[in-house]
Amino acid sequence: MSKTNPPTDPFTFEYNYDEELPYTYNVLPLNDVVATLAKHAGANKVKLSPKDWLKTEYSR
Repeated sequence: MSKTNPPTDPFTFEYNYDEELPYTYNVLPLNDVVATLAKHAGANKVKLSPKDWLKTEYSR
């Protein structure tokens, strides 16, 4: 893809619902997004070690 000559067709994505993702995730209710971002987003808010950044599974 070129920055000076971007594609004219919109990007499409297809996900087959019978496929299983290799990880789990929690869906955040739409009404909570702004408050959650304000609480957790920004400089010096996420404090993870290099090892923690590579994790793909977390216990609750």
